[in-house]
Amino acid sequence: IGTIISNPVFGTLSDQRRFSWLAGVLVIAGFLVTTFPLLPSSFIMPVLFIYGFFFIASYPMVEAALMEAAPVAYRGRISGLFVLVGGLIGNLAHWILGWRVENLGSEAGQMSAYQSSFTTLGCLVVISLSGIFGFRYLIKVWKADEKT
Repeated sequence: IGTIISNPVFGTLSDQRRFSWLAGVLVIAGFLVTTFPLLPSSFIMPVLFIYGFFFIASYPMVEAALMEAAPVAYRGRISGLFVLVGGLIGNLAHWILGWRVENLGSEAGQMSAYQSSFTTLGCLVVISLSGIFGFRYLIKVWKADEKT
């Protein structure tokens, strides 16, 4: 349900200031991830909904930025690479976190035992913002190459 609302809303908003909106939704999503183990069980579902709302909002913004910035000849490759890397990381995450849970031993039933994992995930989401700045640099390089 959140996707039905967030994608068109943030897609439209990001047409004006794509990188600012993308940074905003990623910071909010990263912060929310770090709060999961601290929440009372009655708050988990509403916070997951809010997290999903903001995290999924980043997808159309990233895809639009990729297609907007990439030279036409490379758009298919860049789109495929984006999906490939995202799928690879997404599938590996299940294995890595499963290994982490197995190594928690008797603490596996305590939410506090997961705080470091969720903090790491939240930080990785925020660190992904560095990709925005790298991507902005690539846009300038590609546009300079097109002029020459």
